[in-house]
Amino acid sequence: MIILDDVLPKPLFARLSLMVIDNDNFSFVVGPTADGTDSVRSFAASPSPGWEFEYFSLPLLNALGKLQNIRLTDIFRIRFGLLFRDINQIVNTPHVDNDKQPHHVGLYYLNDTDGATKIWKQKHKDWGSDYVRYSLDECELLQEVEPKSNRMVIFDGSHYHSSVTPTKTQLRYVINYDFEIVEK
Repeated sequence: MIILDDVLPKPLFARLSLMVIDNDNFSFVVGPTADGTDSVRSFAASPSPGWEFEYFSLPLLNALGKLQNIRLTDIFRIRFGLLFRDINQIVNTPHVDNDKQPHHVGLYYLNDTDGATKIWKQKHKDWGSDYVRYSLDECELLQEVEPKSNRMVIFDGSHYHSSVTPTKTQLRYVINYDFEIVEK
């Protein structure tokens, strides 16, 4: 697991934040937080293929550029996540983003918030097989990552993980990347 702070230069981070956080025309839709069977809902968006996808790839490309021993080979998905503050902290359903193929996950935080990410020791073991669902009671914590603006956490996509609703700050913005890398 890798945690990188100050992923983008400040002017570029400010511009990206302006396009997502301070943009009344940026539209999120309501959908399942973890997978299609999840009853917990959150707001999400995905960039359109083309310039949007390329532009919002910049945080991931910049983060991976800081790591000397790996090379990006493909980006499978970019997803924007938005969670609202709740009176009680809600730890969302443990999940893997893609149960069909090995991948890595990059979570890029756009604001300082108290809604952590929990990464569990449980791992998806058989790509392409039936997806195993775990309850929170069945999961053992590997690491908890506190969101901080312009921070990215990168980890093996076979680890189950969960978002957590903020209780102190109003919103939690994150860009979720699923991608493939190889060692150089």
